[in-house]
Amino acid sequence: MTAQPATTPIVPTERDRRDDRVGLRDAGRQGWAMIRHNRVAAGAAFVLALVFFAALLAPLICPYPPNQPHIVHRLAFLGTPGFLLGTDGQGRDMLSRLITGARTSLAIGLVPVMVAAILGLGLGCTAGFFGGIGGTVIMRLLDIIFGLPPALLSILIAACLGPGLFNMLIAMTVIVVPLMGRVAHQAATTLSKLPFIDAARASGASRLQILLRHILPNALPPVIVVGTSLSGMMIVLGAGLSFVGLGIQPPTADWGRMINDGRSVLPIAPHVATLPGLAIFVVASAFSLLGDALRDVLDPRSSTPGFRA
Repeated sequence: MTAQPATTPIVPTERDRRDDRVGLRDAGRQGWAMIRHNRVAAGAAFVLALVFFAALLAPLICPYPPNQPHIVHRLAFLGTPGFLLGTDGQGRDMLSRLITGARTSLAIGLVPVMVAAILGLGLGCTAGFFGGIGGTVIMRLLDIIFGLPPALLSILIAACLGPGLFNMLIAMTVIVVPLMGRVAHQAATTLSKLPFIDAARASGASRLQILLRHILPNALPPVIVVGTSLSGMMIVLGAGLSFVGLGIQPPTADWGRMINDGRSVLPIAPHVATLPGLAIFVVASAFSLLGDALRDVLDPRSSTPGFRA
């Protein structure tokens, strides 16, 4: 009788053990290398860093308190002595309000995306790795939300919750979670079929350990790529909610609200609405350009679903 060859057990190699640490560490290295060698990405990163530090140091660098009126200099144009970017309809310094408004705009762009990334990463990776009825239910619920127009859904949620920054952040987080979940689900489904996951199973790791140590870290780079691009869209959407009165309330400085305030004086003082509009355009474009550059480096074969406004 011919002896059957013994089955060789799958033993994780040192390369396999390193794979679960590749995601975040290599994402940072590659992202930094991309910023150094890609002029567009470097310019976008510089603009975002400048806006971030200006917002952080706003109380120190603002020429005037953002809500202080100067009635004598009401609707002062660009270059007026003492008011570099002029004043608005109430005589408030435009430069001070733009710098202060960067705080709320960055919060609107980053907080919903970060919270949604955490929730979407957990839900998507769990559904993609474990599968089964639970995974199907999770993804179908996310698909229902994803199928609704995000702008209209955010307006509906903000209108139901009431105006204000916190309620607006909740509304914007809800519409981003499904997209993050779909991206994480796609990454987890692909990762679960790779050899180093089989090696982890053969080494005796539990499914929860594999999820936490191998799947989640390696699913993070595509989520970061999509989140970077979405941050610019969130700033535009948040400005729109403030413009229609469902976001930041006066007298708090906010770029969307500043555009609304400048509508009535647009023929005689176009800078009041134009300057915050340019700020939104520049910052949102910087996030989008940086996200595109990160996608080319970290996820060149990405075919993730787009965000439909």
